[in-house]
Amino acid sequence: YDTKVPVLSKDESLARQLIEEARKANRLPSRTLTLKYPMGDSAVEKAASQIKKDLQKIGLDVKTEAKIESDLRHEVIDEQDFDIVYWRYDHRNVLYNIAPLFDPDQQQPGGTNFMGYHNPELIKLFSYLRQEQRPFELWEIQREIHRFIQREVVLVPLWQLDNYIAYTSKLLYRQQIGDSAAQQARQLPIHPLYLFRKTEG
Repeated sequence: YDTKVPVLSKDESLARQLIEEARKANRLPSRTLTLKYPMGDSAVEKAASQIKKDLQKIGLDVKTEAKIESDLRHEVIDEQDFDIVYWRYDHRNVLYNIAPLFDPDQQQPGGTNFMGYHNPELIKLFSYLRQEQRPFELWEIQREIHRFIQREVVLVPLWQLDNYIAYTSKLLYRQQIGDSAAQQARQLPIHPLYLFRKTEG
């Protein structure tokens, strides 16, 4: 992440303005938009209901549609039949690579780019990322991808890790001091963004 990217505040007047501009440019369908989401989870149902209310406030006609998980996956991936979707995307490996979601060669039904999104600037950034090997340059490209997605709002990622951690404030780690073999115990630094740093300690 680029930690310097400002968190956007809720700006209903700007949202209404953008919707109006999209309408004038014929970039919005005249029909009711459907927000699809998986059934069976009250938290997801509540989130979908709130998204619907927020979108209606800014002038969009939206209805919600709960789907069985397997049907939702089929409609999103295989048929690409959705306007807006609240959906869990499981990565194929632990690298959590989002590049396949924007691959221009994967826009066909069943492909990884189920949104059908295509932007040459983003493709170029992912290409640079694949070619680069130097850590600092890699991080800068990743931060630029973050800035791009935040600016374009193609999707709103709600990251969720499957691992849960409980800890006590008495948890200590031992750190070597200077050249001596002496060990010093310190309280383990817990930070929501840097939880897994200093794993050796």
